[in-house]
Amino acid sequence: MIKRLGTALVIIFIAIGGALPLLPQQAEDALAKLHREALVWDCHNDLAYRVLYEGLDIGKRLPGGHVDIPRLQEGNVDVQVVALFVQNYMYPDKAARQASELLEAMTRAIRENSQWVELARTGSDVERIAASGKIAMLLAIEGGHAIEDSLDTLRDFHRKGVSSMTLTHNISHGWADSSADKPRWNGLNQLGREVVSEMNRLGTVIDISHVSDKAFFDEDTDLRITIEHLSQGRDWPLEGKPTIDDILDHIDHAVKTAGIDHVGLGADMYPRTPSPEGMRGAHDYGNITRGLKRRGYGDDEVKKIMGGNFLRVWKRVTEKSG
Repeated sequence: MIKRLGTALVIIFIAIGGALPLLPQQAEDALAKLHREALVWDCHNDLAYRVLYEGLDIGKRLPGGHVDIPRLQEGNVDVQVVALFVQNYMYPDKAARQASELLEAMTRAIRENSQWVELARTGSDVERIAASGKIAMLLAIEGGHAIEDSLDTLRDFHRKGVSSMTLTHNISHGWADSSADKPRWNGLNQLGREVVSEMNRLGTVIDISHVSDKAFFDEDTDLRITIEHLSQGRDWPLEGKPTIDDILDHIDHAVKTAGIDHVGLGADMYPRTPSPEGMRGAHDYGNITRGLKRRGYGDDEVKKIMGGNFLRVWKRVTEKSG
């Protein structure tokens, strides 16, 4: 994990799942209005995996799980980044195929539910789609091993709609070291630097979750070249079942560490237990808005955390290509 955050944007990963105390109706109405006005952006879930391997219909409310279109609508989620998670053991010669299958399954699911959702590629796409009342869905490859050491494959995924990629997952591969594996390159090798340069040229958001510290601070390639990219915060230690207050504590810590302009949310939603009380799924995102206000955050600060910071990053990165 990244020990020094620099200018990276910290994603608070919520292991999804009680509720906050009720407030007088006038205050509740004001909070609901604030939540509607905010651009609510979830920067990570594993919905694509269920769509491909379980034949999930995202347009229907599921009996189990944390996220589907009805739950996103109920939680007033405007933007959902869907991870195309590629199993580490698929590298070196089956990873691109799995990523392609996930990409095709998710784009088909978006197309089949076009009355409610639309594929977004850029920050301007997000603004347009959200303004139309639909949910903007962005696709992100989780694990740079998916490109199988090929710049042409990276370009192909970008052409097909991928707007972000983590440089590694939990393995050190052909061009970058992971924080969860033994180093191979002492950070990035020459190909890794070329991948970073090409992602910046294409306008692909670089997600530095899982990369080694030396990869992030590579002397010859500054991963912060586009000013701001994405980083996952460290997990927080908990005793007993987590609650939404633990999530809010984590947000407080990230704000104190990185600053209010560099914090956003990514829930990593998928069926898993235990779930934090007060955050059972995408439909409970309003509880984070309520909790932030209860802790004294101003309206503009809440809007930054709920999605405004991500919009700034996506616009800056995706619209500076070429």
